[in-house]
Amino acid sequence: MSTQPIDAAALWADLLAVRQQSPLVHSITNFVVMNYNANALLAVGASPVMAHAKEEVKDMVGIAQALVLNIGTLEPDWIESMRLALQAARARGVPVVLDPVGGELAESALRSLGWRGRYLVVGFAEGTIPRLPLNLALLSEREILGVYVGEYFRREPAARAGLSAEILGMAAQGKFAPPISAEYELSDFAEAFKALRDRRAVGKIVLRS
Repeated sequence: MSTQPIDAAALWADLLAVRQQSPLVHSITNFVVMNYNANALLAVGASPVMAHAKEEVKDMVGIAQALVLNIGTLEPDWIESMRLALQAARARGVPVVLDPVGGELAESALRSLGWRGRYLVVGFAEGTIPRLPLNLALLSEREILGVYVGEYFRREPAARAGLSAEILGMAAQGKFAPPISAEYELSDFAEAFKALRDRRAVGKIVLRS
């Protein structure tokens, strides 16, 4: 894996590589963002497969080129599937992307990275800031890199403009198709908010005026 800095040029090169190779990306994610995850992978040129049954994850990691784990709204069966997938990925040296919510699986995700794997620290939505053993960075020359998008865009306005234009262009081409979970009248805003708060929404909530 390359250790070049993450800048607009590096991101663009990675995107072009994904489009050229169309890697099979095995994703274990919750139902709330499953469709978004698949759409995002398709939009950048990858081939997503959404498989989370613990009976099949080892075989799926065996044929995939990458593994994506979303550790939000965890349940016991999902945790077991993720652990099995991480073990299989570690054995193969498969790149792993950990959804940025922090939590108990962070160390396992770091351990799963192969030679010069890169662990990106994006946030801690789960509420717990992981304490990672630094010897894991030494072993296999893994990198632990912070990604503060707000500060990056403040310091690199040209990069922000380029990435924004790329995303808007993909949206204009219809490459994003967010699902609509429910529609509410504007007067029912409180009920719509409750649906979001209680995690009953799978996709977008639409308010009609």
